[in-house]
Amino acid sequence: MPFKATTNIPAILSDTQQHGRIIVPNECPICHISIYPHLLTAFSIPSNTPPDYASFFFSCPNCNKVYGTSAEIYFQNFSTHSFICDLSTKEASFSPCIPKIPPLPLNLQQEAFKKFQAVYKDTYSADSYGLFEVAGMGYRKCIEFLIKDFLLLTHPEKRETVENPKIMLGNLIKDHMKEDDLSSLQLKLSNYNKLATDEVHYIKQSGFGIDTIREFFNYLVKLIDDNLEGRKLEALFQK
Repeated sequence: MPFKATTNIPAILSDTQQHGRIIVPNECPICHISIYPHLLTAFSIPSNTPPDYASFFFSCPNCNKVYGTSAEIYFQNFSTHSFICDLSTKEASFSPCIPKIPPLPLNLQQEAFKKFQAVYKDTYSADSYGLFEVAGMGYRKCIEFLIKDFLLLTHPEKRETVENPKIMLGNLIKDHMKEDDLSSLQLKLSNYNKLATDEVHYIKQSGFGIDTIREFFNYLVKLIDDNLEGRKLEALFQK
């Protein structure tokens, strides 16, 4: 008879010396977003000869759709609390999947943006795992680090101002981005900062969800990348 497994993936493969690795797909086959899927249930499918098979059903934290996969089982010892299996003679331990971090534009892969890059990776991972409250705050931090790294690259003379902990990001944008090459970004950056800052408040005023925050962040990345690309092209004419 089929049985239901626990829903905690690490617990499923614990408390035994004979266990294997379930290769959990780290991309949803429906929305094609890199994720850490939630295991909903698992069922064994007995066979007269080894191996048996098991079906696993996952839900995507991004699109909330359910999908399934199957695997061969060469050893099983289960109770009401655990499901233990050896899926491969070559694998000896469970390892959770790691989200595929989408590469940033080349202009943002340079060393000048290393602080932003680190925060971006952590934030995207949290978003992929479905930790939306953490991801929302992470996108707020991403915006701050992106803007400050950008200013230090394009206006290194502003370092003392940019790194001054007493100057809030909103004031930095309002009072210290009035140069001709920055003014076109000033209003948009100010609006994005206000929207993202709402993510760290106990009571949110904007009413926007994580999907909107993510869209605004991606658009901001494009704005900064376009600005840097424009600077490179303008430099060609000045030679």
